[in-house]
Amino acid sequence: MKVLHTADLHFGNKPDSLEEVVTTSNHILFVAGQELPDIAILAGDTVDEHMGAIRLDSATARAAISFVSRMAEICPVVIIRGTKSHDRESPYIFSHLHSRYPIHVATEIQQVAWVPVSNAFLPLADALEYGDPFTAVLTLVPSIDKSYLMSHFDGSIKSGNLQTRELLHDLFAGLGLINDTILHVPRILVTHGMVTGAQFSTGQVAVGEDLEFGTNDLLQAKCDYYALGHVHKFQRFPGNICYSGSPGRLNFGETEEKGFLMVEFDGQTIQEIKFHPTPARRFALHSVEWGEDGKAAILAEADKCAASCQGADVRFRYTIPEEEKHTIDRDQLTQRFLDAGARTVKVEATIIPKQRTRAAGISRITTLPEKVRLWGETTGTVIPDRVLVLASIIEGLDVDELVAEAERGVDAPAPQNLEVAA
Repeated sequence: MKVLHTADLHFGNKPDSLEEVVTTSNHILFVAGQELPDIAILAGDTVDEHMGAIRLDSATARAAISFVSRMAEICPVVIIRGTKSHDRESPYIFSHLHSRYPIHVATEIQQVAWVPVSNAFLPLADALEYGDPFTAVLTLVPSIDKSYLMSHFDGSIKSGNLQTRELLHDLFAGLGLINDTILHVPRILVTHGMVTGAQFSTGQVAVGEDLEFGTNDLLQAKCDYYALGHVHKFQRFPGNICYSGSPGRLNFGETEEKGFLMVEFDGQTIQEIKFHPTPARRFALHSVEWGEDGKAAILAEADKCAASCQGADVRFRYTIPEEEKHTIDRDQLTQRFLDAGARTVKVEATIIPKQRTRAAGISRITTLPEKVRLWGETTGTVIPDRVLVLASIIEGLDVDELVAEAERGVDAPAPQNLEVAA
């Protein structure tokens, strides 16, 4: 059996991001048409309503529906709901598509069996009771809402965090009691969430995130492969636990290679986990602070950018004293990068008021995460890893994008409870 595993496609309303998603998802379809997997798994955040509600008559909806329906012409498709701020209730749409193979959408925890002779995903209990010949068992655990779980606990936030972790461990262990009785066919767990120790695109390691579970918790589910979504960087943990990563680059912090996975089974034994790269766009983020070399340092960094920006989306940032700002022509820099083959260009200047030109240290550090880290060292403040990750994400957004994100946060509806079915 061969299984395609991808996640975090993020079909959203932002035009340049949608172009990237369409390009990379079309490549997934091309490879799937050649490899002919037996099942395709979409492990959450298929769409991105965090960028705004998706209308059914929009280019975004048409692109997402086209991708899922075309995949279902190649093989059966399993989709789980990702984070509620991204997927919300949109995955329900896919379950109503008519296609050659079924599209199974899970918005609650469940176990299903793939029954080829019926061309259907059936509840595992039904398949076992009626003796239907199934070739795979999928344990589906959509993104779990921590606020819902915490509302059922008494005591402090700290004790609630502990109880949440214990509940997740017990959940996977309970599912494992059933999976342990399944013989000869692949047992696959599909979930969307944060594994302790996972690495973000920025290189920061996930510790103390909002809701996380360890690899030992996952292994209690007694599966042969664990298809994860949520973290956009491909990585593999012992026990065949894998993040496929996002197939496209969604912000300037994502510099790692992008792709998806093809997993080949012989019975319950994995023969190969192969990473297929996608033609994801390339980002070039250059940042330079005004220093002793002054204008020369900015121009030298511009030389580096121009030499390597062919086909890339360029964001060039520099700081400059107020009295020197006339010495750098932003329009000329923009045209220079375009002439060098850049796909898109944004040149951003931060003007340093005269009273700040003598400040050293933080003002000369290149990246925002480094500035935050140095500030913490200077003031004796412990900076959590997630703050440094957030600083990296902020650095990849321009002013308009930051304002749009803030407005969406203010307008977003209060999170609803996630129904958890055994």
